[in-house]
Parts: sequence; structure tokens; C-alpha cells
Amino acid sequence: MKPNPLSTDDTPDNAKQLVTEAESLFSVGNVSASEQLCRRALKKDKLNADAIGLLALVSYQAGNVDQAKRLLSQAIEITPRNAVHHYRLANIHQDQRNLDEAIACYTEALRQSPNFLAALVNLGNSFLQNRDFKQAINVSLKALDLAPKCIEAISNLGQSYLKSGRLSYAHNTLLKIVQHNPNSAEFRNNYGVVQQLIGDVDGAIKTFNVALNLDPNCRLAERNLKIAVLNSPKWTVKELFNLQKSFCRPYPKIQNSNKVFAEHDFSIGRKLRVGYLTSDFCEHPVGYNLLPLIKHHNQEAVESYLYSNVETQDFVTNQFIETADQWRGIRHLNDKQVANIIRIDQIDIMVYLAGRFNGNRPEIAIYRPAPVQISFHDCATTGIEAIDYWLTDPDLHPIETEELFVEKLYRLPQFYQFTVPSNTPHTAPPPVLHNQQVTFGSFNKPEKLNREVIELWARLLSSIPGSRLLLKYQNFFSDDAMKTLWKGKFKEHGLSIDRISLLSRDDQQADHLALYSQIDICLDPFPFNGATATFEALLMGVPVVALEGKHFVDRVSTTLLKQANLSQFVAKTTDDYLSIARTLALNTKELVNFRTKIRENLIGSNLCNAPRYARQIEKAYQCMWQNRCEETV
Repeated sequence: MKPNPLSTDDTPDNAKQLVTEAESLFSVGNVSASEQLCRRALKKDKLNADAIGLLALVSYQAGNVDQAKRLLSQAIEITPRNAVHHYRLANIHQDQRNLDEAIACYTEALRQSPNFLAALVNLGNSFLQNRDFKQAINVSLKALDLAPKCIEAISNLGQSYLKSGRLSYAHNTLLKIVQHNPNSAEFRNNYGVVQQLIGDVDGAIKTFNVALNLDPNCRLAERNLKIAVLNSPKWTVKELFNLQKSFCRPYPKIQNSNKVFAEHDFSIGRKLRVGYLTSDFCEHPVGYNLLPLIKHHNQEAVESYLYSNVETQDFVTNQFIETADQWRGIRHLNDKQVANIIRIDQIDIMVYLAGRFNGNRPEIAIYRPAPVQISFHDCATTGIEAIDYWLTDPDLHPIETEELFVEKLYRLPQFYQFTVPSNTPHTAPPPVLHNQQVTFGSFNKPEKLNREVIELWARLLSSIPGSRLLLKYQNFFSDDAMKTLWKGKFKEHGLSIDRISLLSRDDQQADHLALYSQIDICLDPFPFNGATATFEALLMGVPVVALEGKHFVDRVSTTLLKQANLSQFVAKTTDDYLSIARTLALNTKELVNFRTKIRENLIGSNLCNAPRYARQIEKAYQCMWQNRCEETV
């Protein structure tokens, strides 16, 4: 029989020994016994900082965050040079996403104990979360000097390289982790992300599938796989649909529940409570598309509730907070908790934004928290039958569309909405006038430039002597390995690498837009078209040649061009695509005329008419609400 650690006879009388035993008990999960020993130690020595610090962990585990921080601050005041107390306080701040405070506390811990490996690892992670990638890399490398095989430090390093655009370094680092940990779904997923970013979409798809075989509940791998397949021209309409549906198999029982809203007001014509849920209430394309709608909602028709899963708030987030009727932070709540809040808020129409991207959470819809549920700004079906409608338009989904989906389509007069930036540069003459050579360009994500796209663009450039291709996406082409990789992709199709220019600059918006002055004609990729990239090119007066496809994702530029009355740039076939681009390239006078006309067409279109757009959306909501009310009668 083991002795009772709380026995008066068997428990050491020395306060230090009591705390040592309490630490041991806490480490094996015996929190209550650990707490009692700490309190006994404090009766013997009321200024025992280690006992106070351990009680802080007990308090934190019980959910008493403020008390935990007060106790650790007290322990630090007693023994300011004890690195462990600073480290533990930093951990609490990091858990609460108080990143500046966490960084300060980890830094102090390391000042007291420079070789404190756990503090170095966590400091690197805090810098990573705080988007200070340079510091995250430096700290992670220091951690690896101490422990070259520390997986957490290698992971932080790989993620920091990835986020800072040093893709070849990220690829090599994350590959090393997978090789050392072949059975980790999380590390497989991270490696798949960098594969996709460097353009190896097929490799990424395989990696995400391996991750899901290792752990079928790896939601990040599921989400990333659903994005990756949209970049691949190999997947058929039916294969894409079956993939989306396959991830919804665990949900059916929940999907069919909670459809009765006994106390809900199902009257027609009243002011509607509309909820919007996303991680993109920030400086993000979805945020920029949504903000004009929220700002121009008719206050007599709609009361807006924003459910935010934003990771890091910024100046755009603040505009959403100021504009919305109600703001709810949901980042630390699980799906069921969020659904309960939506139900308590008596939301009539719940809009789930950009479901498969970033930190968005369409799965909350399975709990049926609102009578009407909508998918908006997602690029394919959610596969979730509890979502009633998918917002689209007649060009994204014509009547004869081949795309498959579980939701009902609701075709808006137009899908997209943009705000013209106040700092937009003036349009510049096409550079062919002074270069005496045509420059094609694309500022889209490299993962969209698949083999079929590269082959078509290489054919185009080969047919126009002296023409060049300019590529840029943030700073993704910043290192020599990436430059060699991407130039090599075009070389495989017979194009000299000196005709490919790769820019690598993480510019502010105005500077980024000004770079379009270096391009005569933009080329749109497929099957995943540009959206923001297409808008920005048109805003700067640059024609965009696009291929009309079969799905939402490969008809995005089609709808933008048609809305701006520029349908002459939309190709039905790859031969048409080449013909349109060649005709433009050989007609300098037309390129000059288009430089002004294209911007005027865009700004004068409904794509930049926020009040009109808001009325269209509100009309859609009223129509959907009326349909739901009539079902209830």
C-alpha cells in the first residue's frame, strides 16, 4: 500500500520538499493533492515563490486566469531572477493570445536563463503567431543550436520560413520534419501546404491524403485538400463533388436535427437579423468584398451580427466592429457553443463565408442554429446539406451549369463587390510604347500556375517574338531556388528563361498597384481564376485574358469581365485565349485606348456600386426568408 502524500506522518516537514512533491503530483494530474501540499508549504513559508507559482498553475487549470496571473506576478516579485515563473506567466499570456506580453515574459525568462530551451521554443512560436517572422527564425535557430533535433523548434522554423515567403527553406525544413516523424498528420499537413505554395499541387494533394489516412479527424488537412483540388485541372465535376460530400459523412444525424424553431418569429416583411461568420473580417479579399455590404445595409431592413474567428485584428477589423450592429468573438469557442450563441441571438439568416479557406467554420451550420443558412464566397459546394443556399450569379453558374452541389443556387445579379482604394495610382501608358516589346503578366498565386497554364503561356510567348512574362506574388520568388524552379517550368516548354521576369516585393497596396504599369496584358490562370488580381489589373487599365470554364472557380474572371462590359477578353477555348492575347499584343493603339477605358468601365459598373449591391443582397434575403416562412405555415 502506497503512503498517502497528505498524511501528517509521511509528508516531509520541509516546505521545499513539500513543493517538490506537489510538483510531482501536479505532473501526473493529481491537482487537488498538489494544491493541498502547496498550501501546507505556504503555512510553513508564506513567501515560498515555488508554492505560489504552482498554485497559479492550479488556478489556471481551473479556469481562473486572472488569479493565475496575479499569483505568478507575486512569485516573480519574491524571486525576480527565477526564469520558470516568467516562463509560466508567458505561457498563460500565449494561451490567451496576449502575444506582446508573452514575448516580454519569455524574453525575461531567457535573460535569466539563456539556455532555457522550452522558453526559446515558445518565444519562437509567439513571434510566429505575432507575424514577426524574422525574429521567429532567429529564435528558432538558437533553439536548434541547443537541441538540433527539437521537432517543435524545427516546426516553428519551417512555418516562419513559409509565412515569410522563403519557400525553398520552408520546403526543406518541413520535409525534414516529415522524414523524422512520418506518422504525424499535423506535420504532413504543414508539408503539403508548402508543396502547394511552390506549385506542386499534385504532390500536395497526395500529402494531404496521407495526413488524413494517418488521422481522419485532421481538419486542417481536410480543408487544405478541398482547396488544393480546385487548383488541379485533372479533377472531373463528379470527382470534385464526391470529395466535398465525403467529408460530410459524420454529420447526417446532426444535420437533420434542430430544424424546428418553435419560438421564432416567422413573419414576412419585418427587419431581419442576419449573421455573418468568418475569419476574414480583416485585411483579406473576402473582408474587402464584404465590408461595402455591411456598411451599406439598410438599417431598417437588416440588423447585422458579425461572428468573428479573426486570428489577428487590424484596421479593417476595426471598421467591421464600428459598422456592425453586434460583434461576437468566437475564436475560443467550439462549434456547438457558437451555434448556441447564434440561436440565442435569434438569427434569421446565417451566412457562412469562404468556408474552406483560412479559419472559417461552415461546420457550425450542421447544428442548424438559424432557420435559413447560406454559403457565400466559397468556391465550391460545402457538401453540408444543412446549408440551404449558395450565393452565385448567372455567369458563375449559368442555367446549364455542369457543376454539382447540395445547396440551392441563388443567383444574384452580380456576385462580387469591390471598393476602389483611395490611394489608387493613375493609370500609366502600356510599357510596350517604350520597351518596344510586349510584356504579359500575372500577379496570381503560383499554385494556380499548373502545367496546362504554363504550357499555354509558353505557346503564346513563343508566337510573339521578343515578348516577355512578368510574374509576382508577394515575395514568393525571393530566393534563388524558387527562381530556378519557376523559370525551369517554362524552359521545359521551350521558352528561354531570360524571357521570364520574377518580382519579389511585399509591397503596400499603392506600390503593388503601381507595378501594373510594367504589364501590357494580364493572363488569367485556370482552373482557379484570379479574383482580386483580376480586379486590380482592370483597375489599373490592364486587359485580362480569361478562359471560361465549367465551375465557379474557373468562371470568376468571366463574371468580372462581363460585369465591366469587357466580354471581348473572355475566351471559350484555349485557341480563343491565344487569339485574343495575340490580337491585343499586336495592336499597340488598342492597348493605349484600353488603358483608360478599362478603368472607366470597371468603376462605372455595378462591381463598384456598394449601395446598389446591398439592395440586391437584401432582396435575396427577403426572398429566402419568405420561402422559409411559407414552409413553416
